[in-house]
Amino acid sequence: MQLPRWRRRLVYLFVFLGVSASLAHHAAGQGTQSPASYKLVLVDRAANQTLLGEVPGNTWGPRVSPDGRRLTFTLTGNARAGDLLYIGALMNPAEMRLLGPGRNPLWSHDGTRLFYSRAGKEILLWRRLDRDEEGDQLVEPARAPESISRDGRILSYVQSVDDRFSAWTLDLATRTRTQIPDSAPEALGTCISPDGQWIAYQSTKSGRHEVWVQPLGRSGPPVQVTTMGAFRPLWSADMREMFFDDGNRQLFAVPIRIEPTFAAAGAPVPLPIKGFIQTGIGRRMYDLLADGRFLLLFP
Repeated sequence: MQLPRWRRRLVYLFVFLGVSASLAHHAAGQGTQSPASYKLVLVDRAANQTLLGEVPGNTWGPRVSPDGRRLTFTLTGNARAGDLLYIGALMNPAEMRLLGPGRNPLWSHDGTRLFYSRAGKEILLWRRLDRDEEGDQLVEPARAPESISRDGRILSYVQSVDDRFSAWTLDLATRTRTQIPDSAPEALGTCISPDGQWIAYQSTKSGRHEVWVQPLGRSGPPVQVTTMGAFRPLWSADMREMFFDDGNRQLFAVPIRIEPTFAAAGAPVPLPIKGFIQTGIGRRMYDLLADGRFLLLFP
């Protein structure tokens, strides 16, 4: 039986307070402190910054809605079971509201739903935002949703088995799951192109993490885009460039072409954007708006 709305919100509040207390206790026990806050900033290609405000230092994986007006992120606990989803206005991050337990949120193509991972579980869910409801399960096992096609039909996500990541797609109409072919031995950071014809991802099949692209939903060989070590690819809106980071908090752009077939059209170029928050090989801690600006977290 589903709890009344007010009672669920009270439970979420108690969970949040417990997470905060646990974080403080853990930091004290380790003799270290988590950062009190991050700066949430919009940055254009010339590195001009617009400060939106501050967010807690345990903010994880912020994502901007398709209309560029709303923001969602996770506030992490000291264990994944304590993670909580927040949502609010992009230009006013101080007024984010608690949505409930979960992690790794991703907007649907029309901004009416969120895809997310169940807190503490390898389960992918989605939920409507105009209703106060529990999420509906889509896939198990699934580590995190990563991108959605413009028509809203194909979702890309990453699966983790024994700490090895693999890249998959889910047809939301048929619920058919497909592993991206030839993407092994480890692949993640998937990003479906704006025209829905291609999928980019990072893979270790060359011996280290590099960006690759291959056709989506049709046959065709994967094409290696980078050779310098690269993570977390993003397509530009016009599909003339691809953005990625180098694992050392530096953003790059590489020119690409899709006709007569996909190929890199030049060498990657570092952008004057660096020093942002990004750790590990996994989930992207930044996002790209339709107007070409990046949403970044800075110390």
